[in-house]
Amino acid sequence: MLRLLIFIFVFSSGSLYASNKYQLRNSKDLIPSKKIQLTKLESRIVRDFNYLFKKVSSSQFDKKVATRLSSNLKKSTTFYKYRFWVKNLLLIKSENNFDKLKTICSNLLQKGSNDLAENFLYESNKTSCFNSYLLKLSKRSYWKTNYHKSEVTFFKENAKYILQNRNSNALVHFLKKFKQGNSNLALYSDALTDHLMENELVPSQKVLKSFHINPKLTRYLQTKDLNKYSTQRTFYREFTKLRKDILRFSDANPGSEQIKTMTRYALSYFNTTLPMQNKKLIYRSLLSLGKSLTRRKEFDLARDCFRRLIKEQTYLHEKVIFEYFWTYAVQGDYEAGLEKVIAKHVPNLDSIKSNSKLHFWIGLSHAKEGDDDKAKSIFKDLIKTNPLSYYAILSAKKLSKYTDSDTQEIYLSLLQENQKKQERNLANNSTDYHWLKRLIGWSIVNNDTLLNLEIKNAKSLKTGSDLQNHLLFAAYSLGNRKDYLESFKIIYQSVDNQVLNVNKTALKILFPQPFFNQIKTKTKNFDPVIALSLIRQESGFNTHAKSIVGARGLMQLMPNTAKRFKRRLKTRQLYNPRLNIQIGTTYFKKLLNRYDQNLVYALSAYNAGERRVDEWQEQYLTSDSILQNIENIPFLETRKYVKLIFRNIFFYKMLYNDEKTDSTDFNKIYDIHLGF
Repeated sequence: MLRLLIFIFVFSSGSLYASNKYQLRNSKDLIPSKKIQLTKLESRIVRDFNYLFKKVSSSQFDKKVATRLSSNLKKSTTFYKYRFWVKNLLLIKSENNFDKLKTICSNLLQKGSNDLAENFLYESNKTSCFNSYLLKLSKRSYWKTNYHKSEVTFFKENAKYILQNRNSNALVHFLKKFKQGNSNLALYSDALTDHLMENELVPSQKVLKSFHINPKLTRYLQTKDLNKYSTQRTFYREFTKLRKDILRFSDANPGSEQIKTMTRYALSYFNTTLPMQNKKLIYRSLLSLGKSLTRRKEFDLARDCFRRLIKEQTYLHEKVIFEYFWTYAVQGDYEAGLEKVIAKHVPNLDSIKSNSKLHFWIGLSHAKEGDDDKAKSIFKDLIKTNPLSYYAILSAKKLSKYTDSDTQEIYLSLLQENQKKQERNLANNSTDYHWLKRLIGWSIVNNDTLLNLEIKNAKSLKTGSDLQNHLLFAAYSLGNRKDYLESFKIIYQSVDNQVLNVNKTALKILFPQPFFNQIKTKTKNFDPVIALSLIRQESGFNTHAKSIVGARGLMQLMPNTAKRFKRRLKTRQLYNPRLNIQIGTTYFKKLLNRYDQNLVYALSAYNAGERRVDEWQEQYLTSDSILQNIENIPFLETRKYVKLIFRNIFFYKMLYNDEKTDSTDFNKIYDIHLGF
C-alpha cells in the first residue's frame, strides 16, 4: 500500500511562529517506495499507439501497426481501456461496403465516455469514420442521378464531423467532383452552410472555395466580416506608430508640452477607432504606452492611459490597476495610490487575491502608511493564497520584521493553517498504478494530449486526499524519469486549481537537484545554488532544450556566446551537460564581476544581454529600493526571470541548506546578497 504522508506542522503553545518546529524532515518517508516501470510489452504498446495516433491525426493509417497494437492491447491491463480506439480504426479502414461504413459511422455517434481520454478517442474515431465516408462518397458512380438528394440528409446530419479540419482535404476532394453551378453541389453546400450558421463558424478558405456560394451564405460571410482582420491591422499599425512617435519625442524632449498633445491625440484615436480594432492588441498597446510613460516620469499622461483602460474593464484589468497604482508608488506616494486607485477600483481585496503582485504592493503600502495590522493581514493571506510566488517570499520577509521569527518559520507556519483544511495523512488510499503507468508511457513518447487528459480525468473523478495522493505520486514519478517540466506542471496547476496544498513533498518535487554535484565543482567563486536555480528556470533540467532564438542546453547558451569561452566549439557540444555547465558558470561569473557582484544585474544580463542592462542602469534601475528596481526592469520576460530565480534560490536554501535562518533584508536570500 502506497504511503504518502503530508508534511505536518506542529504549533508550540507559547508562540504563533514557534522556533525549531518547522524543520523539513528527510523525504524518505514521503517518497513512494514502489518504482513505476513499464514492461517490454507496455513500452511497445506506447510506441505503436503514439505512432498510430500521429498517423491518424494527419488522416493517414498503418494497418500493420494497428493490427499488432490491437493484439498487444488485449494482453495489457494497463492500456486495455484504449483498445476500442484501434478496433474501431481497423473496422473503419477495412470496410469496403459504402452502406455498411455509414452504419459504422452512425453507430459510433452513439458512443462516448465520462473518461476524458476515452471520450477524446471516441471523437477521433468519429472523425476518422467520416473521413473514410467522404473518400468513398467521392468514388460513387451516381453523379448523374438523383442519388444525392437522399444522401445529402446524412451529410447534413453529420456536418459537425465532416467539417473537422482533419477532414478538409477529403471534403474538398469530394466537392470538386462537381462543377460550379451543379445542383448537387448546391445541395451539399447548403447542408454545410446550415451547420456553419447555426454554430457561427467560418470554414477555411480552401474549403470555402469549393462551396456553392448562395445568397444566404454570402450574407452570413458578410456578417462575419472576413476582411475585418485586414482593417484591424491597419488601425493597429497606425496606433503603434503614434505610440512609438510619443516615446521617441519624449526621449528627446522630456517634459515638453508637445508630449501631452501627442498623447491626447493618441487617446482620441484610440476612442474613435476602438470598434474597428482588435481589442486584445489595442488594449495591450495602450497599456504598454502607459507603462513606458511611467518609466519616463510622465506620470499624469500615464494615468490618463490607465484611467481610459479601466473604463473598458478589459481582461487586463488587474494589470492596469497595478500600473495605475505604480505611478504613485514609484514616487513614494503610497497614500495617494491607496486612496486614488485601490479604494476606488479594488473595493474588495478578495477579488484580486490571485494577483500576488498587486496584493503584495497593497500590503506594503499599508505598512509604509503605518497600518501594520492591515499589512500583516494581507501578507499572511498572500502566503496562504499564492504560496509558490515570489511575493509570498517577500511577504514572509516583511512579516519577519514584526516578530522574532525568521522567514522560513513564518512561511511554513502559515502553510500549516492551509493544511488544517485537508486530511493530515495520505495513507490508506488505493493507488491506481495502471493510471500512473499510462502517465509514464505518454511522457516517454511526449504525447502531451493523452497525458493531460489522463491528469484532468483524475481530477474529475477523485477528491480529497485520494486525489492529492495521485497527483503527488504522478509528479514524483515523472520527475523521477527526468520529465521535470510535466512534473512541475502537475504541481503548479493543482495548486492553482486548489486541489493540492503546498507541502514538503510538493516542494521537494518542484525543486530537485539534478547535476548539482557537477555544478558545485564549477562554481568555486559563487554560490552553486544560484547556478542550480538558474538552470531550473532556463531549461527545466532538459539537457537537449533549445529556445526559439537558438539557445541550447541546460544553461541555454547561445553558440556565439559559448565560443567566447571555448574555441572551435561545435554547437551540438552545448547539449553535453558537463561542458554546458562549465561554459555557463564561467560566463555567469564574468557577469557577476562586471556588475560588482550585483546578482539582479547579472541575472538580467544573462537573460536580456549586457548592452540592455547597461542602458537600464542609467534609465530605469535608479531607485534606492531593490524591490522597485526589480519591478522597473522594462522587459516582462527578464522581470519575471529575476523574480523566479529569487524564488528558486529561496526554496533551494530552505529545503537543502543546514543553515535555515533567512535575513529579513529584501536584499538578501539566506546568505546570498543580491548586490544593491
